[in-house]
Amino acid sequence: MATQKGRTSKRQIYEAAKRLFYEKGYLDTTIKEIAERADAKVGTVTYYYHKKEEFFYEIYKELIGNIYSFVDKYADTPLSTVQKFMYFFRVFYDVVLKDPANERMVYEFTDNKSLEYYFEEPLTTLVNDVIKTQHDIKGQEELELFSIAYFGIQRQLLTYYLERKDHMSYETFLSVIFRTTGSFFGLSRKEINETVLDMERFMQKNDVAEIKFLV
Repeated sequence: MATQKGRTSKRQIYEAAKRLFYEKGYLDTTIKEIAERADAKVGTVTYYYHKKEEFFYEIYKELIGNIYSFVDKYADTPLSTVQKFMYFFRVFYDVVLKDPANERMVYEFTDNKSLEYYFEEPLTTLVNDVIKTQHDIKGQEELELFSIAYFGIQRQLLTYYLERKDHMSYETFLSVIFRTTGSFFGLSRKEINETVLDMERFMQKNDVAEIKFLV
């Protein structure tokens, strides 16, 4: 079992990495810089995080958990699996796309094929649960294909928006991505419209500023 000192050291390193990613971006931050900011040896950093991608993986998993907890806490009515998933992303987009530093880090992962796994894997179980709820899946191979299709759509739309946002409104991006997501999961036009309206009421009523991605 780790000592309290060990746990504290890991958290200090984790927080130092988040601050540096916020200030410099993921790609321009080195393990050496993280060690210096945390006042730790490089060997101590690599003991806890064998490679830099593991920082993002842990940061991202923490964000996912915090957003789902936020939705659970503040949703006025019980949500279906697909509704809860859509609420999750409605909060997610506000958290990561309304802060330029958060947005930069997300773009670095969606735009880099070698980093794709770390952006998608933490969400795979959640995505698969929605797919199985909404579609008649006949086996693992079919489930994997549905999952690949979903992530491909999401990544392409998000990347397209981030690269062209000077010519596209945030509201247009949200409208398209949620209509596309709802259709992918088999919701009717009426169900999509009702869910989108409910999500907007949820966002107006609750302050997502309490949810932090990097700092």
